[in-house]
Amino acid sequence: MTSKPSRASIAIIGAGPRGTSLIERIGASLTGPTALDLHVIDEAQSGAGRIWRTDQTRELCMNTLAGAVTLFTEESSSVAGPVLPGPTQYEWCVLVRDTGAVQDQGHASNVPASTPSPTIPPAHTEAFHSYPVRDGLAAEYREELAGILPESHPSRALYGEYLSWCYHRAVAQLPEGVRVIRHRSRAVAANRADRPDSRETILLADGTNVTADSVIIAAGWLPRNETSAEQVLATAVAERPELTWVRPESPVDQDLSGIAPGSDAIVRGLGMGFFDTMALLTVGRGGVFAPDPAAPGGLCYTPSGREPILHVTSRRGVPFRAKSLYHSLPPKPAQRFLRGLTGRPLRAPSTSINSCGLGSWPTRISTTMQRCIECGLWR
Repeated sequence: MTSKPSRASIAIIGAGPRGTSLIERIGASLTGPTALDLHVIDEAQSGAGRIWRTDQTRELCMNTLAGAVTLFTEESSSVAGPVLPGPTQYEWCVLVRDTGAVQDQGHASNVPASTPSPTIPPAHTEAFHSYPVRDGLAAEYREELAGILPESHPSRALYGEYLSWCYHRAVAQLPEGVRVIRHRSRAVAANRADRPDSRETILLADGTNVTADSVIIAAGWLPRNETSAEQVLATAVAERPELTWVRPESPVDQDLSGIAPGSDAIVRGLGMGFFDTMALLTVGRGGVFAPDPAAPGGLCYTPSGREPILHVTSRRGVPFRAKSLYHSLPPKPAQRFLRGLTGRPLRAPSTSINSCGLGSWPTRISTTMQRCIECGLWR
């Protein structure tokens, strides 16, 4: 009989926003020194993940408002564990900007401004000063931080900076005895031996294995296989070298440099991927939007001459509706009908993870993690 390990262990597949929130909730739920190993598995940047990585172009922005985004809990949160408030992304940006966010060597805090912002709750400011931001961040984002508003759509890179700070702060806040083992690789398979006391084993792309008592898949956007229609299109495009197909994956992760100025490029769909592609191939190539009161929307585009011709298809035929310009956070409607929620325990599907791979729920999740999932960290 295999002896039980002396330390409990949890593997979190995904180190982006979801994985960060799980680490924060684990730390909030533990009341004292705990012998626990947290295996965090992701080949991408900690906190930011692949989508929000901080080295991407600043031309791509979030589709959510800065004042409406947070990785912290608040009084209205329905998650398990104590409420531990912290700054929204907008508040964090203001604090980074106004304090200069200079790390005082030898101290795990940011250098505060002489007069704290009166619009930020003291608890949020205190959480900000409990962990330093990286040196040089305020200078690198000076122009964007100077114009940040609650209703701003920040660059994805700046959001990635916020997420990265939240991740490292969550790790630093874990109680004594908790170890975080960071695996910078991709999980490719998971299985569990057919014994009641057996543990999960995760195979990583680098050939190593991770063994844990429980596994939580906290993945975000996942790659997928081509559909049959996409395979037909790929074959047709391959026979026409003058055409380029911008595939449905994230455009910023694709090499668009081969699309020559004036050449033809195909984009299927008028959703977020289309707008990313258009931004990268217009303003990303030197085009400029300038104020023009006579133009629709108040802006006029001056091309750089390096733009291609985009051929865009869509079943709807028109782009999605644009977000309204409230010039503030949108008003909150009164909750007249749905006034509360009663949660029910989630049950794992009967199909084992062995036959479904990483797309299925783990067959065993610890009580603490089950509560985290039930209460809203997975949506």
